[in-house]
Amino acid sequence: MSPYAPVRRQSSMDSEVSLSDFPSARRFKISSGRFSAHNFTKWIKSPEAYSDGVDQLSILSVAWGKTHKAPSHEYLVVTLRNSPSTLRLERDTDSWSTLWSPKSRSNCKDTVTIADRFLDLVGRNDMILASFAFKYPAAPLISLASLLEIISQQADRYNVWTFNCWWYAACLWRNLANRAERDDMCFQMNQEASEVRRLADREGFESWDALKFAQVLEFVHLAALERTWSQNSKAPKNHLGKASDDIELLFSQYSGHTEKGEVSSRDKLRVLIVSQSEPSKSAFLADAFQDVAVDLRDINQEIESVSCPNHIFHLVTTSGPLQGRNTQLVSQFIDERTDSECPHTERLDAVWYCKDIPVNKPCAFDEEDESILNTFRDVPVTIVFTGFGGLALRLKEQHLVRGGQDRAPSLTIGEETRKVFQATCMVPLKEICKNRQPGATTLKKVSVFYERGTRGDFYELVRTTRDSLHRHRVSRAADYSFKLCLLRKPDPDEAAAALNQGFGWRI
Repeated sequence: MSPYAPVRRQSSMDSEVSLSDFPSARRFKISSGRFSAHNFTKWIKSPEAYSDGVDQLSILSVAWGKTHKAPSHEYLVVTLRNSPSTLRLERDTDSWSTLWSPKSRSNCKDTVTIADRFLDLVGRNDMILASFAFKYPAAPLISLASLLEIISQQADRYNVWTFNCWWYAACLWRNLANRAERDDMCFQMNQEASEVRRLADREGFESWDALKFAQVLEFVHLAALERTWSQNSKAPKNHLGKASDDIELLFSQYSGHTEKGEVSSRDKLRVLIVSQSEPSKSAFLADAFQDVAVDLRDINQEIESVSCPNHIFHLVTTSGPLQGRNTQLVSQFIDERTDSECPHTERLDAVWYCKDIPVNKPCAFDEEDESILNTFRDVPVTIVFTGFGGLALRLKEQHLVRGGQDRAPSLTIGEETRKVFQATCMVPLKEICKNRQPGATTLKKVSVFYERGTRGDFYELVRTTRDSLHRHRVSRAADYSFKLCLLRKPDPDEAAAALNQGFGWRI
């Protein structure tokens, strides 16, 4: 094999997490080895992979490989920016019957082979013709999955002369290279490869880029088709060109939607929010839903916020016109959205149950809360306690009225806040979980969301929900079905200190 090595730029996002290490990969039986492009795409675009954060992976470089055994075979090797895993993408067939006509077809085998070393995917006598690397994360791994899916939909057939391995490699190469401007890529041709030297002899290597390389190789292959089949090559050549153009158009449209934050409904997480207050009156929800008109009477309304394009929300408030009928409403919604007949894209993924920490009441929960909490079955639930700062402020005021002269007032307020919160929220919640309906799971872990009333709170909850979902889906353990997710540990002392600083607390 030539000593030429493809471009690989180091990135601060490189990690030691191989694709096979993701819990969702194990569930989809993805590991090192060869898989159909369909199964690979099915995993990459699954909600489970999304929950694992696979959508954060991106392509670093793409290399064009060629075997020298007869018949010659061409393929691509893709390296990832933030994972050691490397992918080999190729098209093959079990039948050579199409050798006798450019108009015939046979079944194609589009495959993805996964390994942790580049050289494990390149044959000993194979040649790397060229490679390009993105200077910036321009091509997410999920975009590759979409491209594989589009190619399969538009050209799911094999012909030795047209829809073959070189066309497949060129189609992938060209569309991926189109994800970035020429100046945002590094391109390199293997000057030791004889076919590359022949291509570049007239102009030199300096004027070439990744797109021109693919165009010239495509011209060379089509010239062979024309020489062999003459007039009979016109229709197959036109079909090949149309399929290539359609794929490029569809992928371009997909890329445009993704850059604008538009995501297919199959890739979105669906969350039910049960809140005491409507978004406009909740510091936690107001900022994220300020661009959305919400109908509080319609739990089936799909709320899609510009601030959070990867989620579909449903909202029900436990106060207002529906008060008293919430248990029945939520129960019916859960039944419909978890039923085995419910389409995958409409199934409920998680529930956020938002409760205000009481300032003047002995308990945060009432009978309706207990009734609703018994309806969630195995849907992962996050209990979101809001108003922690308000409780600390109220206790501070009471402390001042009593004329507190503590040397460490922040510590005193912190201890009081913690005690009140435990008594009004955590103890009753544990009791509710202990008394859940027969067959329901018991509470294993209690965590608190300390709401500061900023955008960061909402998005921290979004990230944590993804984490809890992948654990729930991978384990499927019953004790995870009623889940309280840790967003960050509450710090009453810190809260009191912040209040002291913000309001000019004087003792």
